[in-house]
Amino acid sequence: MSDASDLDEKFEYDGRLVFNGLYLDAEDQAPFSSKEDLLNELPEFEQGVPRKPGRGFKDLSLEEWNERYSELPRELEEVLDQSWDVEYKHEKFDTPDDLVDTDGNPVKGWVAEDWSAYVYWYPGEFLIIQASQSKLNEVEDKLFPVVGRTNFEVNDSGAENGDDGNSDSNGAEEGLFSPEFLQWLVWKYDTLGSASKLGINELTDAAMSGNLGDFGRTNEVSESDNITNSHPIIAGMLENRKFEEIEGVFEIHDHEIDAQIYRDGSIRVMAQEAIGDATQYVRILLANLFMKRVLEVYLQWRSMPPEEKYVDPEYFKDLHEKAKDMPEAATYDFGFESLVLHYANLRNEDPGDYDWDFET
Repeated sequence: MSDASDLDEKFEYDGRLVFNGLYLDAEDQAPFSSKEDLLNELPEFEQGVPRKPGRGFKDLSLEEWNERYSELPRELEEVLDQSWDVEYKHEKFDTPDDLVDTDGNPVKGWVAEDWSAYVYWYPGEFLIIQASQSKLNEVEDKLFPVVGRTNFEVNDSGAENGDDGNSDSNGAEEGLFSPEFLQWLVWKYDTLGSASKLGINELTDAAMSGNLGDFGRTNEVSESDNITNSHPIIAGMLENRKFEEIEGVFEIHDHEIDAQIYRDGSIRVMAQEAIGDATQYVRILLANLFMKRVLEVYLQWRSMPPEEKYVDPEYFKDLHEKAKDMPEAATYDFGFESLVLHYANLRNEDPGDYDWDFET
């Protein structure tokens, strides 16, 4: 087993852990029976030489590090028990101009460098890749010929909104998360403070897209006490704009996690809250636990009945009234019929049955 300094180097943390690859299993059962079977099929990493750098996969072996940590919370051991953890390692060799020998004389030589990405597969549920966007394509190119791209869902969130799954009304590509899911999280935060297994202590940042006359195509709020007390966000929701990302502090098993959730399916776990105070090893387990809960809640959301899955139109009426009562009061006088009709249709309800209406 490697020593603790190896672990610190492996999970070097520069302010956030970036998960750009999120994939939902299309089947209940993975095409491999164990992590060992998976590793036997993946191209194995071997130390390379300048003319043939090493590229490939190796066992990340997070469970071995557990021996160094006594009394890990059970919820973190859950990550170790349920995931197949694999490292992808990419080696490269550079020829810098400033190499010298012991006497200071210039010499030619090679400097070895490498980078790693991490794969966490929860068989039958989802697969997560921790990698920067620039590295993700290479990991996918090496991984999916083995595990099979068809074993994972293709983006289908557009189907949630009645289109072909490839674009929304503004021509934007759909991501992994339906915009209605992010809207649902905001609704649950503003009305209940939680979304199933995902407690939401605060939502501080958000970005929405679309043609919004007073705020341009993109309306954003950052470092807010509560995004639903912000006029750009209230106006965006009342004009049925789409959330592109939200950031806040989420609570999972008494652990507070500061994270950004993007519509395209990327998630960034920041260096604040529980993550900021944890060891390198616990950081990756906490981040994994958060990712797992978000995806579990997303899968649960997709299977909900329409009246639970989509925002109650009366919530938008409440937002309209809130805007009029805020210190910098605003009354939005654009029409709300299309917004109410949109959500009534999603919920399979007849707007004529509502006993309220918007008053501008």
